[in-house]
Amino acid sequence: MRGLVGVLGAVSLAAAFGGGTSASSSSSAFATVRVCTTSALRIRMVGSYAGLGHAGGIIGFTNRSSTTCRLTGWPTLVALSNTGRTATALHEAGELQGHLMPEHPRIPALPSVILRPGQRADAVFGGTDNPDLHGTRCRSFIRYLRVTPPGNAHSVVLSAWIGWLGGYLPACQRIGVSMVVPRSDLYHG
Repeated sequence: MRGLVGVLGAVSLAAAFGGGTSASSSSSAFATVRVCTTSALRIRMVGSYAGLGHAGGIIGFTNRSSTTCRLTGWPTLVALSNTGRTATALHEAGELQGHLMPEHPRIPALPSVILRPGQRADAVFGGTDNPDLHGTRCRSFIRYLRVTPPGNAHSVVLSAWIGWLGGYLPACQRIGVSMVVPRSDLYHG
């Protein structure tokens, strides 16, 4: 997705959102740890970015239960526009790997993010307010995001307000979303 490359280039700005306790990933622990359920997670927007025609945010998945759980793969992200249209975000992998996790330029398998109680993992989403290929200016915006964690059927609805943009996420072209990654990978520790 052409527009998302620039959007995710802006992810380096995410360092401004700070560190904190990071989730860890371990293939040996994967087999014995249950999938994090939507009800066991606090799901919220933990940061946003905008610039050069691109805007997006960071969705945090915090384990609010008293037991360890795991997330593997992409959240399902459905954009709900001010015109009543819905669109499911594209799952981005290759482009994101270079921007989010430069120390792992190619990941052979999806990371399983292990979340102990209180720990958080993140996913980045983004879009563009650049005109479409026909030069048509964008007039709609995304008001809400319906977020379903990987491996779940239940979702939560978040506002698509982008603080850095001072407005809602533009709905000019499809948006993309990253796989869930340990917070330490996104913020480079």
